[in-house]
Amino acid sequence: MLKATRFVFWAIFLPSFCLAAIPDTPEIINENHTVYWSEDWEDGMGIWSASNGVWEVGIPCYGTSECIGNQCGATNLDGKYPYATNSRLESVWIDLPDSPKDNVLWLGFWHWFSNSASYGIDYGSVEICTEVDSVWVEKTHHFVRNGSIWAPFYLDISEYAGLAIRVGFHLRDVQDGSYAYQGPGWCVDQIRIFDGNFPTLNQINRLDQITDLDWEGWYPDQGVWELGAPVSGISQAHSRHDCFGTNLKGNYPYGTYSRLISPRVPLPESPLDNQLFFSFKQYCSLSGSYGVDQGAVQINDGTGWVTLYTCDWHNNLGGKWTEHTIDITEYIGEEVRIGFVIDDNQDGSYDYQSYGWYIDDLQFSEGAKYIGNPERFENFGPNWWTLRGLWEVGEPTTGPGTAWSPPNCWGTNLDGNYPYGALDYLNTPPITLDNTPGLTLRFKHWFSFSGQYGVDYGRVNIKPEGAEWVQLSPDFTGSSGGWTQYTHDLSIYAGQSIQIGFSIRDVQDGSYTRQSSGWYIDDFEIVGMPMAEAPVAPFELQVTISPDPAELVFPHTTVDIEKVVVYGSPVYDFKPTLGTRLAVLPPTAMIWDDIKRPGWPATYYRVSVVDILGNESVPIQAFWPQGYSSVETDRPQSSGGLMLTGAAPNPFNPSTYIHFNLPSSMMVDVEIFDIGGRKVVDLLHKTMDAGPNKVQFTAKGLASGTYFARVCAGDQTETKKIVLLK
Repeated sequence: MLKATRFVFWAIFLPSFCLAAIPDTPEIINENHTVYWSEDWEDGMGIWSASNGVWEVGIPCYGTSECIGNQCGATNLDGKYPYATNSRLESVWIDLPDSPKDNVLWLGFWHWFSNSASYGIDYGSVEICTEVDSVWVEKTHHFVRNGSIWAPFYLDISEYAGLAIRVGFHLRDVQDGSYAYQGPGWCVDQIRIFDGNFPTLNQINRLDQITDLDWEGWYPDQGVWELGAPVSGISQAHSRHDCFGTNLKGNYPYGTYSRLISPRVPLPESPLDNQLFFSFKQYCSLSGSYGVDQGAVQINDGTGWVTLYTCDWHNNLGGKWTEHTIDITEYIGEEVRIGFVIDDNQDGSYDYQSYGWYIDDLQFSEGAKYIGNPERFENFGPNWWTLRGLWEVGEPTTGPGTAWSPPNCWGTNLDGNYPYGALDYLNTPPITLDNTPGLTLRFKHWFSFSGQYGVDYGRVNIKPEGAEWVQLSPDFTGSSGGWTQYTHDLSIYAGQSIQIGFSIRDVQDGSYTRQSSGWYIDDFEIVGMPMAEAPVAPFELQVTISPDPAELVFPHTTVDIEKVVVYGSPVYDFKPTLGTRLAVLPPTAMIWDDIKRPGWPATYYRVSVVDILGNESVPIQAFWPQGYSSVETDRPQSSGGLMLTGAAPNPFNPSTYIHFNLPSSMMVDVEIFDIGGRKVVDLLHKTMDAGPNKVQFTAKGLASGTYFARVCAGDQTETKKIVLLK
């Protein structure tokens, strides 16, 4: 967290006010912002004043025992604020610059608050007074209820550029006699006036990379949210160290209603396939056995907040991070902000507070979703999504023990029973049906639900475009006894865009305490649709990569493809999803620079192709940028496996040596390919000794350019880029 330095400002006495001038040398904290005035309270109250008393400066010991620095301003450092409080903490006059960077001026501060009244009767607000009329004007909403966490807040004061202003923090007790509890009050620290726009959100946003002013323009409008490493609820962020959470060290407080607001996001005007998606990773555990409390994802294009998605999970069923994707195509070309709202709607019938909501890895993705027909999930079904994280795709180790068409299928828990309270949904991407007569949904499934009398169940649902979800199948209860096939006539939906959903619900009534294996889905198909099975993995797609920024080179000769898709993740064995999609490229593309994330360590990549029918291949195995030490320690370490260490010299003319290490004596093939994926040299086919080896390559008769050296030993293959310069 960036700690602001308190400026020593000079004051001159004018007839009616004291003026804090802009320092001769404002603090330039980075290329985006210059701080013109600040207060961190380390020298005490100074020449601030408190109308009607109450406010003081020091070390708090009631409500919170922490400050951002060593001291803070507070309504009462060691107790509750008094009844009938109506007090404003007022700054001296501050002379603002005429021409701030980007024509933007911010008032930023950190604060902690806990005000009385469960319905926000008491409040704090920020007020501004100008030299023009010396009237205090309220400039923020009311800070109410219980923020309970130190968090930043940013107020745009650009309208006051060139004026002298005073800043006031006003706490007011408006008790009406119906609520007799007083809270600890309001604490304020690290107050700054600075200029410049915050960085806009990128295509990929990992929250442990935030390095700009405090939270880079993120802030909660009512406290609660914080940024850091979680120690409660979920044990770690999805990517590395930091994430946003409603309380990283415990449960969210009673009376919470807080929106975490993002910086601006300029959305593209012409996204690929004219489709745009927002995705994020989340862990959610809210109070209320019947979904009393809620979370919501919202979007604001300048006309107000609109809810895109609502969750009311009373626990995180999978106990892990999950991914959620939202279609935001209707906001193409707009500049928007994203909001994450947590709302404690306690009605008095449920008195337990839970962990709250954690957010990580935000991403904006372009391009259409793909679905194979049939979809056997060998490419992990990258555009299918699960609402609450119970469903997962991969190889089952319990339940059926194997997929219908191995290795992969979807299951409610691939290595165990589904949990108590299970309620989750697995949904397909939108599927546009044609007008072929006799369209039929067909899939294989295996199920075993708890309950001697069929209490728990699974259900197939359908959602036509513009309509609500409706039940399509009967409830599946008990046990299927093995893999079986389900079919359903879709003729009435011909010509429409639909989604198919698979829901599981645990409705235990207390009379049955054993949980069972759950539900498994494989070989999903719309019979009658003129689509082919997804193409096989593009084994001929030999990808090489160099770091800072990552440059992927993938010469290919694959025919009849429509697109090349690049996925990325900080996790080695990640499953490709819409939320890990980094790029959708034209069929002629053979190179891609990850220029939007230069220097992003611990990133692994996978590449697939999409054929002219819209079916996506199985992505190639994950690979990584060579030379990142952090990657080397994160990725699974083989015990002395093949290692192609590179070529030296490189670039070369006319000869270079290809260096590699072998775990044992074995047959080795070394081949050279050109940029078009054509093999130009069979360099070696020979049994080589264990340990370091090298083979000389002389580029006789070859033109200058980029080539690829591929070493195959046993069942392992590695490829490196080499450059011939003549």
